[in-house]
Amino acid sequence: LRPSMGLYTQPISAIGLPVLTVPLQNAAGVLPIGVQLIGRPWQEAALFRAARVLEHMGVCAAPIAPAFTV
Repeated sequence: LRPSMGLYTQPISAIGLPVLTVPLQNAAGVLPIGVQLIGRPWQEAALFRAARVLEHMGVCAAPIAPAFTV
């Protein structure tokens, strides 16, 4: 959905650390802004758990892409 968010995760991934960018929702509900979560090697699951906690707290929200009609 937001390919530019991966731009800043690639250097961290290149050194072998798992990284996840979580889109944050600001007060106006406008995206994209995000927080980058960086984990220890082989601990990807911890990043997904942290992102899930942020989602359940209402801190992050990833919009659903609109359907395209042709």
